[in-house]
Amino acid sequence: MKKLLCALIAAVMMLTMVCPVMAVDVGNSDVSNLFTKLETMMPNDAMERIAVWNIFKPYMVDGTNGIDTIIKAVKGQITLPATDAGFKDFIDNLQNESQATRDGFIFLLNVYKAVPVAKRSASLNLFGGAGDSITTEIVMNKLQNMTTEQLTAANAIYDRYVPQSIRDKFAGEHHYTDPVTSEVETLDVDNFLLLLTAFKGQFKMTDSGNGDFALATYDETFATNLASYIDATNVNGVSVSTSPNAKAEGYDIICGIVKFFNSFTEDIENLKVVLRHTDIDLYGPSMTIATRPTTGQQGGSILGGGGGGLPPKEDDKPVEPDVPAVKFPDIVGHWAEDVIRDLEARGILTGYDDGNFKPDIGVTRQEIAVIMTRALDLEEKAAEYADKDTGFADDQNVAAWGRGAINLMVEMGIYTGYDDNEFKPNKTILRQELIAVVMRYAAMTEEDMKTVYDDSHEIHGYAESFIAHASELGIVNGYPDGTFKPLNNVTRAEAAKIIYGVIDYYKEIGKLN
Repeated sequence: MKKLLCALIAAVMMLTMVCPVMAVDVGNSDVSNLFTKLETMMPNDAMERIAVWNIFKPYMVDGTNGIDTIIKAVKGQITLPATDAGFKDFIDNLQNESQATRDGFIFLLNVYKAVPVAKRSASLNLFGGAGDSITTEIVMNKLQNMTTEQLTAANAIYDRYVPQSIRDKFAGEHHYTDPVTSEVETLDVDNFLLLLTAFKGQFKMTDSGNGDFALATYDETFATNLASYIDATNVNGVSVSTSPNAKAEGYDIICGIVKFFNSFTEDIENLKVVLRHTDIDLYGPSMTIATRPTTGQQGGSILGGGGGGLPPKEDDKPVEPDVPAVKFPDIVGHWAEDVIRDLEARGILTGYDDGNFKPDIGVTRQEIAVIMTRALDLEEKAAEYADKDTGFADDQNVAAWGRGAINLMVEMGIYTGYDDNEFKPNKTILRQELIAVVMRYAAMTEEDMKTVYDDSHEIHGYAESFIAHASELGIVNGYPDGTFKPLNNVTRAEAAKIIYGVIDYYKEIGKLN
């Protein structure tokens, strides 16, 4: 049975302590039991484990769409395609598990979905960018700059909760070439810790009055996403109160996650040592403890048990403003807020029916085609192509609202399909793909320009000159670590920033009035 995913998900549960529950308390002993059970579900063949990972990862980084697809499959609402092989087997076999197990898996997926896709993608790329289809080598990194104390503490947790047989499978049968030392390494705890980096900045814990963890800070968007994605009345004994303020609901859910950390009484000090690592940064000593957002309702506390703060004072009750509602309330304070508002005012970007923009979910290839026609003032021209077949093998997957734009962009040479003659309209666009699209319209020839990013070897040949030119012009930038991450998915906010920047360049070269 092909079940690498089971072990990977279990590793996330153990290392992040974000164990999924639906109105059920789960403690550290449950993690040990879970690993013991998963031992029997893992595939014996190392290549099969890599194959499942290579199917699983694209789902997890495809905005919200990919994770939602997994959730629907777990619920039995859809069947994954047979081409998904071992991953489909895992989902199918999950149907034989208890409802609590299925609910728990869905809970974990939703927690991960609440994390911005860019963070999610970065974390998973570090943990395992891809598996070699011929050998058991994996494109992987390990958490750097771990102190001796941190590595000892991490190993103590890893050894306690992961059966030796599973550790042997990872350490004995998978390997990778360390990008720093160029040495061949085997998988160990410092690899799995990379999965934690996705949660950096989403919430942070500190010390409670009795030495346990307490919630110190949390990202409001993360909390709001949790509330919108997760339908739970109780998380690890912490009551989740339905509230008109989604941040308060999300706060309760985070408190339930924090309470789960506190069930690892024997290992709390080890956890504190590990979680203080700069790249994880989920714990800081002696910080101020967070209070629940005021909503007029009480909710779960950080340590479980009821009441997550003092009842609101009369003066704290919200006052209805005598002004129109803010358009796209979910971008207030977002790093791309000004850019998004500018492009919305120009009619280039639109939001969703619920009034939000959803800046951190992925943007699809057909959505970019529509955005480009708006940015180039070609909507009327695109309408002339709305009833034509795209000519791609997956034409049936093209939405009616995107058909004209896709046909026009392809005819103009701005967009191309894939080698299998598919356009893949619902696929989240990659960074290198988006830059190629916007730079093709600039009529930049694919001259032999080279990029200087540390991961230039990952950039596909068709895109390198485009990325090099766009970088030189300041249309796109790399990351602080010197990489470009060409295979990362693009979020709606990131696409807005790039489109915003390239419009001025189009005007400068006479491609746009």
